[in-house]
Amino acid sequence: MGEKTKHVDFLIVGGGIAGTTLALELQKLGASVTIYDNQFNRSSSRVAAGLISAMVPRNVRKTWLSDQIFPHVFNYYKSFEDQWNAHFIDEIPTLQIHKNLRQVHNWTIRAGEPGFEKYLNINAPQLPECMKPLNFDCIEVLLTGRLDVTKFIDLAKVHIPQKENSFYFEGQFYYNELIGDSGDWIYEEIKYSKVVFADGVNIHLNPFFNYLPFNPSGGDILKVKIEGIPQSHILKKKEWLLPIGNNEWLAGSTYHSDNYSTQEKESDSDWLIQELESWLGKPIQLIEHKRGVRPTVAERRPYLGEHPIQQNLFVYNGLGSKGSSLVSVLSEQFAQHLINQAPLNSEVNIEQYHPLFFAKN
Repeated sequence: MGEKTKHVDFLIVGGGIAGTTLALELQKLGASVTIYDNQFNRSSSRVAAGLISAMVPRNVRKTWLSDQIFPHVFNYYKSFEDQWNAHFIDEIPTLQIHKNLRQVHNWTIRAGEPGFEKYLNINAPQLPECMKPLNFDCIEVLLTGRLDVTKFIDLAKVHIPQKENSFYFEGQFYYNELIGDSGDWIYEEIKYSKVVFADGVNIHLNPFFNYLPFNPSGGDILKVKIEGIPQSHILKKKEWLLPIGNNEWLAGSTYHSDNYSTQEKESDSDWLIQELESWLGKPIQLIEHKRGVRPTVAERRPYLGEHPIQQNLFVYNGLGSKGSSLVSVLSEQFAQHLINQAPLNSEVNIEQYHPLFFAKN
């Protein structure tokens, strides 16, 4: 490398949705970045369906930060579509199908409450006639959609190194080869002012931040083909179907608690297809089955912040199944914190876990 490449502002370990969007936000502020990514094709970002929704069906409530995220999230990704002359974000409404009269009541009540009018349409279109007749109706959930996460990350991988003194390296990152040097950090002969670990489930291998509590969870995503169902909406009961065109859908989801396995099991895909067919009333053809692992946090709040002892080492992790939405707000905020010392949201700041670190050390 040339002499001018001996120092880079930020090293980001992990090229998933968190590390990628943080790198892009740091570059907007004029910083140089290097991403190291192991290109694990079963990472949560690579397997994720990219489902975007502001509503949590359980208790019929809005997701955390929903009023900040929606509809901002769609404009956030569309800005990159414009820059890169590409397409990877779609806003698609959801038909939330009720299972019983209590759900009908709960969703109807919520739709009439202040603050929910932009998310719920009580005058939703009826279920398609071609679907099996159901006992109960549905409601239309607005501001939902899908990010093609893999396409977005692959395009970012091309554009990030185009900025001066920025790089994207594919391969294994070795934590024990990161060397502190008077406040800076050196890795493979490049000096960095700050290091951010956005290493997803690999955080359990991270000697700096493996004290943070995680409950990894596996999940299966299917690509399926279903003939004769309109693809105008995402369809959701407990399981969901996300249209991707040409009568093909992504289907989920399953949940395997405290499990790092990425090995698919035929019994999982069989179970999911059976559940979907029971309320869809159409035969489902399996095209592809993938299983990934999410870096799930029990408190359902991501981890952001600086190491309690090691200066200029940071973490950005634990986004879970809402990562595609959350990064549209959190990555910009974290970039401002890293460069301009802007305060972090107290709910995500890992300072609250510092006593846990000292207790373990």
